[in-house]
Order: sequence, then C-alpha cells, then structure tokens
Amino acid sequence: MTLPLFPLQDILFPGISMPLQIFEPRYLQLVSDSLREGTGFGIVAIKEGKEVATGQLKPPQIHPFGVEVSIIDWYQQSNNLLGIRVLAERKFQVLEARVQDNRLMVAEVEYLPVEPSEPLDDFGHELAKMVEELSEHPVLSLYNLPTIKDMRMLGWQLAQLLPIDQATKVELLAISEPKKRVFEIARWLERTANE
Repeated sequence: MTLPLFPLQDILFPGISMPLQIFEPRYLQLVSDSLREGTGFGIVAIKEGKEVATGQLKPPQIHPFGVEVSIIDWYQQSNNLLGIRVLAERKFQVLEARVQDNRLMVAEVEYLPVEPSEPLDDFGHELAKMVEELSEHPVLSLYNLPTIKDMRMLGWQLAQLLPIDQATKVELLAISEPKKRVFEIARWLERTANE
C-alpha cells in the first residue's frame, strides 16, 4: 500500500484526533486529494530534520512506524490558513519512503494487525482516572479524547498525553498487545517517579 505522508514532530496514536494547520502547497494538495477521493494519509514522527520545507533540499528522516488518519473536519482559521482535524485509525510500518517531485513524501507501508479489545482491569481503571484528570488541561483538550472503554484505548491515550520521549513513544506505537503497552507505560511512570 502506498500512502502520502505528513511528517510531524509529534506522534499520534489510534482513536485520537488532532488539529493541523495546512499552508505548504504540497500539503494543501494532499488535503484536497484526500477530501475529494475520501482517502487517508499517514502521520509519521520526524527523527531528524524539520516539518517545513524552508529551502531545505534534504527530506526529514522519519521513524519507521506511523498511523493512517482521515480528515474529520476542515475550516478556515482566524489567520486565514486552512485548518483540519484528523482522526488516527490504522497503524503501519514504513517499508520504503521516497520524495516526489512536489516534495511530498510517500511511502510503501504495511498495516499492522488490529489490536484486540481487552477489558480494563483494576489497575487500568486507576490509570483511566489519571487520563481523565490529564485531559482536563487546556493544552491537552485539543485532542478531544473519547471515553476509555478498554486497555487498548487506555494505552493509546496515556502514550499520547504523557511527556514520554519520542523514541519511546514510537516503540509504544509499534506494540501490538494493549496490556503490554500499558505495562511499559506503568514502568515508565515508576521510573519517572523515582528520579
């Protein structure tokens, strides 16, 4: 499967929405094509380099895992630039990436298996309360987080909201077992509390 890519400094996890500001011609075309054809595009985290092509010849280096998103809303912002809101859906692994003539990055990707829905255990319910408290912060409200119903959504939201370093977030995105992701996040919380 070939997906156009939108590299960001941030990582986005499935089930979570995010606003994006669009102004570069290559991304305006990407959004136009996506809306017209009803297709998604990939969001990947930048390992090295920049999001904006300000005369740079070298494309950014990207992490090997990302998420396919669909556009769920679009609007004109107060600065007259295009704003969109995307919803993260399927996870994928980048097999090979290249830059087209219009400087848009595209990649051959392989979709990762759909994660199983596992019910929240007692520890999961405790962590879900922490997510509710975190999501009330004004900066984090931009994600419009849905209600946590299972371990899968709990892990995705914790990984999205906590100030975990980018490389670790990519590792968390690559995990296919929800309980394992939550366990790794709990280990990170314990290490952080002891520092």
